[in-house]
Amino acid sequence: MKQHKFKAKLVGQPGSEVAALKPPFDVAAVFGRKGRVPVKGTINGCAFRSSLMNMGEGHMMVVNAQLRAGAQCKAGDTVTVVMELDEEKRTVEVPPDLKKIIDRDPQTREAWRKLSFTHQKEYVREIESAKRIETREKRIAAMLDALRNGRRKK
Repeated sequence: MKQHKFKAKLVGQPGSEVAALKPPFDVAAVFGRKGRVPVKGTINGCAFRSSLMNMGEGHMMVVNAQLRAGAQCKAGDTVTVVMELDEEKRTVEVPPDLKKIIDRDPQTREAWRKLSFTHQKEYVREIESAKRIETREKRIAAMLDALRNGRRKK
């Protein structure tokens, strides 16, 4: 896949927790996709896997705090970007104990399998970020209930 190298100014308020970049080309024409476009590459040499999202006035990519720290940049800075379409399957590393819980029930296992990468990632992140065992167990129970009842993560 062809890589695209360009410079872009990170948009957002200086000092803000939010920053994004807008490629200087027509994303739909270059990558052949109109909605969410999975991409990978580097910003100032720091690797990323993310998505370009159509924000109404063109595609943009959020540059989260972790990526900004690695790329040593902030909103308002001009960064060097190398970007290409990411066609690799995105998978979530599910902790072994959580995987066993999900796999115990065929309905839950099937519902988990149908979740998008993002929803799986959000569930795992929320559960793994619990500081107390009770909180973790409560979050697991809520996830299982949502999966069994066909509800999306809130």
